[in-house]
Amino acid sequence: AEPQVELVFVPPGKPLPADAGLVVIPGSKSTIGDLLKFRENGWDRDLLAHRKRGGHVVGICGGFQMLGRMVRDPDGIEGSVTEAEGLGLLDIETVMEPEKTVRNVSARSVPFDLPLEGYEIHLGRTTGPDTLRPSAVINGIDDGAVSVDGKVIGTYMH
Repeated sequence: AEPQVELVFVPPGKPLPADAGLVVIPGSKSTIGDLLKFRENGWDRDLLAHRKRGGHVVGICGGFQMLGRMVRDPDGIEGSVTEAEGLGLLDIETVMEPEKTVRNVSARSVPFDLPLEGYEIHLGRTTGPDTLRPSAVINGIDDGAVSVDGKVIGTYMH
């Protein structure tokens, strides 16, 4: 643990802390459903206020998908709701696909030029202009996306 870091889990019904330097949106087994719950809790407004204050955001897997403009599930793989507007912090769009990616990965962080070890387990394909600024390179393949100002980072890597 880092003495300068305070990690806070925010339960449903509570606002995101206004003094947070970084907000991490974790993975999800139901991206669209969890995105709708995120909005129900008012966290979308809290997150936009956080960004206006210059705060950083990291989205992991489903959290990465939520950061985009739109999440589509045309085949209803995750449930009956087939699309939802994303949080709009990255210029990306995700379309759920039936084939699940499951693998251990060794990668390199693009923004920080550091080696990474982890895994991927996700449905969907993410495209859009912000993917031209990847967050990592996994076996020579770009992963994730980074906002123009570098303060919003998304990745499929856990």
